Amino acid sequence: MKHLYLLLILCGLVQFGHAETPCPWINEATVAGSPDIPVAVQSEATVDGISCRFRYQEKGTNYRLHIVVHEITIPWEMDLRCTSAGTPLRGIGKDAVMCRPRSSSGSEEQVLGHVRTRVFLVRVSASPIKTKSMTQKMLCEKAKLVSEQVAGNLF
Repeated sequence: MKHLYLLLILCGLVQFGHAETPCPWINEATVAGSPDIPVAVQSEATVDGISCRFRYQEKGTNYRLHIVVHEITIPWEMDLRCTSAGTPLRGIGKDAVMCRPRSSSGSEEQVLGHVRTRVFLVRVSASPIKTKSMTQKMLCEKAKLVSEQVAGNLF
């Protein structure tokens, strides 16, 4: 009986000490580029995957990041989600491309790719746009960096 109580206490401590990560592929500090920038995160499990949304503000610009990872059940079509063929990205999963989303307002970039049996989408957006060319360059770089992290964690 004494061992049973000890076992129940230890199980409770293990459960209590377990910290759950809101997004399994990336954390808030990595998204913002600094642990000092507060980031709001929301994740949602679906039947075939997980979706994570991050929001943060830096230097007067509001950033949004959306990550979706799904199991591949049928062949997927990248061109359905892009306004153009996209730019191939080497070393990020398989067949990864950076492209403008179909629903783009001009301040968004996304990366689509897959690793083994999972398709991933990383979409980054910012507002307000102060310097359009610099913002687009920064969004492309952010989308690429986050995609590298997500693809690496999917291996």
